[in-house]
Amino acid sequence: MIKIVQIKGSNGSGKTTIVKQMIKFSSDVGELDMDDKIYATTIEDYGWVAIGRYPDESKMGGCDTMKTIEDIKRAIWRAHVERPDYWIVFEGMMISTIKSTFYNLLMEMKQDRIADPCFVILKADVDVCVRNINGRGTRRDGLNVDNVANKCELVVRHALTYDPKYVKWMDVKNIPLDRMAIDFLALVGDMRMAEDMLEFE
Repeated sequence: MIKIVQIKGSNGSGKTTIVKQMIKFSSDVGELDMDDKIYATTIEDYGWVAIGRYPDESKMGGCDTMKTIEDIKRAIWRAHVERPDYWIVFEGMMISTIKSTFYNLLMEMKQDRIADPCFVILKADVDVCVRNINGRGTRRDGLNVDNVANKCELVVRHALTYDPKYVKWMDVKNIPLDRMAIDFLALVGDMRMAEDMLEFE
């Protein structure tokens, strides 16, 4: 079975950074279209599909580039149909704050013997998230630190209600930002890509 991974984390925890690092490392990146719109980014040489777009000029990516929850769910199914042997990863701030919609979807895919679900929880201190957000240099308004703290707590609270067999914790406090994808890939079991990225550090 393929692995399908949802990355959950607060804003600034590194969700988009992980996937962008994977895409940047790949030498064969493509796109999948749905209704004449790009709905997924493919990492062909390593067999991954990332739901959503990852434009170079934007700090936002993934599911945050899609309009509705239903669009995201359809995109996940379509990605599986179009690349049935590829692993799927999806992430975004909006979907990280939803408790059960995607948990239930992945459990259905497991029950139907379509996918091996995995929820990677980015456990981040508020200070780390704030530092990363400020480091982007894109904010013109003041950062609501309490809002970030609430999202950090919410993500952990959701994860504690999931079946622990499918949850993997990634403590981002001790991971350098430029190594996020390597640690993520090792955690979910793609040692080939992780080791190739290590070689080119």
